[in-house]
Amino acid sequence: MIGKTTVLAMIFLTVSMTIATNTAMVYAGVICPDDHTANGDGTCTFGYVNGVHEGVASDSGTGSTCTTTRTDYNANSNLFNRATTNTNYPDCSVHSYKFDISTIPNSATITDVSFKTTIGAPSTGDNCNIKAIQFDPITASPSDLWDDILNGTAYLTSDNICNGAGTKTRDLGTSADSDLQDALTQDWFAIGMATDDVPNRTSADIWVQSSSPQLQVTYIPPNLFEEIENLTQENQQLQNQIASVNATVQDNTSQIDYIYTEWTKIKNAIVDWLTDRP
Repeated sequence: MIGKTTVLAMIFLTVSMTIATNTAMVYAGVICPDDHTANGDGTCTFGYVNGVHEGVASDSGTGSTCTTTRTDYNANSNLFNRATTNTNYPDCSVHSYKFDISTIPNSATITDVSFKTTIGAPSTGDNCNIKAIQFDPITASPSDLWDDILNGTAYLTSDNICNGAGTKTRDLGTSADSDLQDALTQDWFAIGMATDDVPNRTSADIWVQSSSPQLQVTYIPPNLFEEIENLTQENQQLQNQIASVNATVQDNTSQIDYIYTEWTKIKNAIVDWLTDRP
């Protein structure tokens, strides 16, 4: 006869083998999802993964500031801030980059967020700002997205990421860590990028070729054994609630039975009284 301890051990072994088969790592009760890198220190790394760019441009015009007409600009991911008017190009353009983070567990703890992009040979380089995005870039109106890109929390301010050609990588800092943590339940994270002077126009034409936006996230995944313990506690709470409901139903049933019995006695007494009347 197999004892309870043996059965529990067999169940635990089966669960452990299933987890090991379907995840990249089991480390001290911590798991990394498939396609995420196990770092060997209890953390996982997601990415670098490609993003989707969504741009906004202002129409060509004159003056010291970018024109106020906003249009979608997704033909490329170039960042413009032009001093001269050229009908072939917008006076100013800004871009957002949206990343799918749905494979990061919602209960993970974010420890680092990095951004990587390739800067082509610009006609004139400039420093850039990278900021938080509140709205979904894909569904936001051009006007809302323009404001969002320029007004969000600054991750990088006047950074030389846009100066000079090459593949550039930047740690976006603790504010990005916190924002991505909050974004886990919505399954996407986005940032905005613009040259330093926008919405003011510069004295020389600025043209930055930014492409191949990528994101990397390092995080502490939920502890497997803690998750099992939490599920066990939740299950016990549910069982207690069910038991309480059952007890209430049983008590109500007993009361109903008592009322029915007493009513039957009264009814029978009335029938007997009516029957015995002369």
